Amino acid sequence: MSKGHFISSGVQLHHLRGKRKAILTLDVIYSDSHNRIHTARPGLLLDGRSGRGLYYLIGTPYDPRHLEATVIHDLYCALAAMLTGEARAEMRRKGDVLFAECLRTLPVPGWKCRSMPWAVRQQAKLHKRDPIADWSDNFVSRDAVTANSANPFVIS
Repeated sequence: MSKGHFISSGVQLHHLRGKRKAILTLDVIYSDSHNRIHTARPGLLLDGRSGRGLYYLIGTPYDPRHLEATVIHDLYCALAAMLTGEARAEMRRKGDVLFAECLRTLPVPGWKCRSMPWAVRQQAKLHKRDPIADWSDNFVSRDAVTANSANPFVIS
């Protein structure tokens, strides 16, 4: 199995309401360890919501050292919001696993690669809420996550 890598170089955002929310303005493209391509399209709204509490002890969602991984994770949260039941939970799990994999490809220390996904999950448990309950409103454009009718999840 090969190591995943980002095909795109960097992240460009347009920040809204301070630094809590931002709109992705350029594609972020990741090739995972199985050579599947994951593309977050311009228009995806990032909110930093999962980055409260525990997460901030480790780092912020908009930290440039791991921003690309955050974007891919937020893509999966947005995809999960369009689903229901077990499909929704499975998409969320895939996003968490991919987030950890993305982190390992960036210059992020190993302890952060393990603790950041854990902190995101724990934060949701502490608040006893669905970690993606509000994501259905997190699109400036649905095209940001459904950019290709032949492949609506932009994962190939």
